[in-house]
Amino acid sequence: MLREKKVKKAIEIFEINLKDHPDSPHVYRALATALIIDDNLVAALPLQKTAYELAVKQNSEYESFYKQLLTELENKVWAN
Repeated sequence: MLREKKVKKAIEIFEINLKDHPDSPHVYRALATALIIDDNLVAALPLQKTAYELAVKQNSEYESFYKQLLTELENKVWAN
């Protein structure tokens, strides 16, 4: 959906996916990405933070990647 520029629909799908997979950092990151594309950085921030925290808790290989994304998003939010 995101590739097709159907951001609102993608957000709906990711929200459903989040309910089905609440322990997946990837799902939180996907929803955060859609919200960032939709220019809703404030709503994306806690989702990206949760993605990072879950990655740490699960000792995920994506931990440092999610930390980097979180830091970048925090900088964007605080710059506005």
